Amino acid sequence: MPPDDLPNALALGSLVNSAGRVLGMSLAGVLAAAVGEPVLFLVNAVTFLAVVSTVRAVRVGELHPLAVSPPERAGMRAGLAHVRRNHTLLTLFALGFVLSSLGRNYQVTMAAMASGPLGAGAEGYGLLSAVFAVGAVLGGLVAARLRTLGPPVLIAAAGITSLLQAVSGLMPGLVGFAALILAIAAGAVVIDTVMGTRVQFDSAEDMRGRVLSVHGAVAASAGAVGGPLLGWMCEGLGPGTALVAAGLVTLAVTGCAAAALSVSRVPRGSLREA
Repeated sequence: MPPDDLPNALALGSLVNSAGRVLGMSLAGVLAAAVGEPVLFLVNAVTFLAVVSTVRAVRVGELHPLAVSPPERAGMRAGLAHVRRNHTLLTLFALGFVLSSLGRNYQVTMAAMASGPLGAGAEGYGLLSAVFAVGAVLGGLVAARLRTLGPPVLIAAAGITSLLQAVSGLMPGLVGFAALILAIAAGAVVIDTVMGTRVQFDSAEDMRGRVLSVHGAVAASAGAVGGPLLGWMCEGLGPGTALVAAGLVTLAVTGCAAAALSVSRVPRGSLREA
């Protein structure tokens, strides 16, 4: 795949993943009622044969080869050193950690809002989850149509979703909260697509695999930290106040990231050390 097609490929991947979540949840609910949970698990296991077949069908000759690190730049330590020297990557990872930990753990805050201020219970949480998945599909379509996926798009999406998150904590009804969740989910997919594109374009080609590993580690650690933290905030402050506080924090961090990126921004497609 040519490098210029990377943003659209990432957007397509997000779109397929989000559409699969929407269709998968709906189909699973129907099958669970029709044939029972044990058969549903068996069907799910069989579907992995399609995944294996798809991987085997990949045309290796059409893959874009990456540069190989020389011996002095090989290994995990060299990869971490590359990230440490690249101010753009450090800013992206810091922003991604805050957004993922305080702004993306909606499995916690949606449940707290549904069972608390909104009074919607389990049914309301199920509805919000479905709306979030639909929003993610829409976000994938938006990201696929964007001609450039640079830092301005990332900052704009992060700022808007942070503001919407703060406002969502003030919503008194399920419909209004669901409408904001739809927009927040769309923004989250745009953020993920831009972030995935930038961490590859703004790193040395021979370091790209290790940079992506760091990116995955940051996302995983953000989920591990943010879930308990948001749960504690919902318990102590109330779900609505927790959403407002977390949204304002992510909005402030987005502003700091915008300032940092304007100083240390690497041109799009650059593979040099920053």
